[in-house]
Amino acid sequence: MSTQKLPRLLAPLALGAALCALPAQLEAVTLNATLQFSLTVYDNAVDGVTDGVGDGNQANASSFSIGKLDDSTYNRLERGILTFSLPAVPAGEELVSATLKLYVRTSGVSGNASVYHSQTLSPTSGTNAIYSDPGYTNFAGYIATPATGGTSSVPVLTTLDVTQWVLSDYQFDTGSISSSFRLQIDGIAFTETNTNNRYSFVGKNTNSPTAGYDAYIPVLELTFASASPIPEPSTAAALVGAIGLGLAACARRRPRP
Repeated sequence: MSTQKLPRLLAPLALGAALCALPAQLEAVTLNATLQFSLTVYDNAVDGVTDGVGDGNQANASSFSIGKLDDSTYNRLERGILTFSLPAVPAGEELVSATLKLYVRTSGVSGNASVYHSQTLSPTSGTNAIYSDPGYTNFAGYIATPATGGTSSVPVLTTLDVTQWVLSDYQFDTGSISSSFRLQIDGIAFTETNTNNRYSFVGKNTNSPTAGYDAYIPVLELTFASASPIPEPSTAAALVGAIGLGLAACARRRPRP
């Protein structure tokens, strides 16, 4: 066989091998975790003073709230709890993103709505002790600010990337896997002024469902990805071009008869 024909014969093999070695494109699969629990837990002010200990709670209502409630009926500081049951990871896939989605009914006057994740807790029923439980130590970020807005009739969607913390739940939880978050206004203190400074979010609402609110309940959206045999178009095009240039150079170096 003539050595002059070798580049032409090797070209299809080289191209096929190169395409097989290309990184695979990712196909996304999106699932929602199951909302198990939404809770408002509060610390009552006695003679205008709170003690940092939970005194009561309200579970799975049409809304849950965080911050300061100060009116003619209630004087207290509030925090919110959300717990989600996570689905099994689809075979051959991995979690690539997790997004917490909440609808805001009322925004606070000052202070941001902070979200904390717990690696050890996953409550599914009301307990007052969870108000100050030290298990919620992982700061995930702010999910709302005073500028977020929102009303009871027109809630505003707000989101937060919690991928890091959901990944840790998949990695370290055993048995039933879940993610739990506590929401609060950091550093808030109770001062009796007969004015509120609180965020209100749409809750699970299993006690007395409100028409239309099902579309606004808290969501933990999970995106998984699996490898597919389809190469990235830009990478494939670049490699094919490089192979073509190499073959052309070989052809130009062939000796004349």
